[in-house]
Amino acid sequence: MFGSQHADEIFSDAYNPYMRLYHDCTEYQTEEEVYLILPVCIIGKGRCHYSIRKDIKELTGTSTYNADLKYD
Repeated sequence: MFGSQHADEIFSDAYNPYMRLYHDCTEYQTEEEVYLILPVCIIGKGRCHYSIRKDIKELTGTSTYNADLKYD
């Protein structure tokens, strides 16, 4: 299954999560697939919570976005 864990996490320093976003906010209302990435979630620091504030109206393709990351 895509996105599942494979029991190799113990050998990793961080998770590299991403968000796959589908939207039709463009001028021509075509559906776009966008990836928003960063920062990585450091393993062992607690649960990761991301806050994303971004105008997606004309967002297309792969976009790297530095989200606000907070740990529990």
